[in-house]
Amino acid sequence: MRPVWPAHKKLPSRRALVAVFIGLLVSACDPSLGPSRAVGVTLSVPGGQPEIRVVLCPGERVTRVEFVEERGGVVGDEDDTRLWQIVAPNGSTADSFIAGVVPADFRQTVPFAQPLPTNQSLAAIVQIIRRPSMFVVFHALDLRPDRVWSVDGVVKPEAFEGKARTRCR
Repeated sequence: MRPVWPAHKKLPSRRALVAVFIGLLVSACDPSLGPSRAVGVTLSVPGGQPEIRVVLCPGERVTRVEFVEERGGVVGDEDDTRLWQIVAPNGSTADSFIAGVVPADFRQTVPFAQPLPTNQSLAAIVQIIRRPSMFVVFHALDLRPDRVWSVDGVVKPEAFEGKARTRCR
């Protein structure tokens, strides 16, 4: 026996079904950018320059690193000002990036304009091959040479690395 749709209920329109299908597809996609325990910011020793640290899992390679001045509440969008950017098209296993210093395998696409603004929300963004970009939001005045600013707040370098490595399991 064939099921019968109750007469008092309308069938969903084709347009509604397409909208639901598209919604499911979009929600199933990985986000292109997200906060991550794997990215932290500190001040380099010696020198006191802003330094991005990333904890890589086995096989991961970094392809882009940048500091941005975050505007409008969305990190990495078109209204953010890029303050420094380096790229490594083939990827790199480097895990520490001092602003203005270009590591081997990288080329600088946006020169570092120092110092970082102190009155603005900033973000450190790291792109890893075949992964969504990762970031951490911070203020320059919060940075210290003996601590790492991360999504967990200001922590000792060992605590940052330990928490970040949990994503590799």
